[in-house]
Amino acid sequence: MNHHPYCSSFFITDNWKNYFLGVEEQELSEERLRINDRLQEDELLAMESIYGDNTFILERQRGLRSFRIHIHIEVPADLL
Repeated sequence: MNHHPYCSSFFITDNWKNYFLGVEEQELSEERLRINDRLQEDELLAMESIYGDNTFILERQRGLRSFRIHIHIEVPADLL
């Protein structure tokens, strides 16, 4: 992936992977899993309505949905 010299990228996915390495998962009931899934779907729909085509849904990891949002910010040259 090419980056503009003044762009910053945050790799939240890597941080989550490191976080999950040391976490023991709690067993959830089927009902709780369905509720969580519906809540995650609602959150993704909200993000897509805000950021539109700049929202990218990624594959699930450990039952959790993940997404990426590309935000383009133009900075005046005198601030660089």
